[in-house]
Amino acid sequence: RFHLVIEGTRRLIEITEAPFDQPSEDGADRLTVGIARDISVLEDLENRLAGEQANQAVVLEHLSTAIAIFGAATRLTYHNPAFARLWHLESDWLRETQPSYGDLLDVLRDRRALPEVPDYPAFKAAEVDRFTSLIAPMEDLVHLPDGKALRRVIAPQPLGGLLLTYE
Repeated sequence: RFHLVIEGTRRLIEITEAPFDQPSEDGADRLTVGIARDISVLEDLENRLAGEQANQAVVLEHLSTAIAIFGAATRLTYHNPAFARLWHLESDWLRETQPSYGDLLDVLRDRRALPEVPDYPAFKAAEVDRFTSLIAPMEDLVHLPDGKALRRVIAPQPLGGLLLTYE
């Protein structure tokens, strides 16, 4: 991929080439065949998407609702300041470590921030299993050991992963 100016307009061009042998009287000639595609529309869409994501991040940063987004590999890809405040976690640690959902549950359990459950391994497995089993958003109440009750919404993401909100 590279940019070219075509008829006075900057365009993103993607070129694909492949060698092939052409039989000739002298043996075989090595030739190259290629195709050039103008993918400027794709670049425009990618730029618009990046701008929209940046705008959404600005909005999410200012909400009092705690928000965390985990990617398809179960790793934390985004959290807002309200999420870090709710769980008394360092934003820098969350951003740098990008813990998996299971690892984050372990940290919260060690801090006694999660509800007490009789079988924690089964609880954790069921929570992590949502990455592959949840089809529609679900809502529940989380009763914390300090007496707080949180409304939690878990929603699957179109490209895999989960969005969690806590109020």
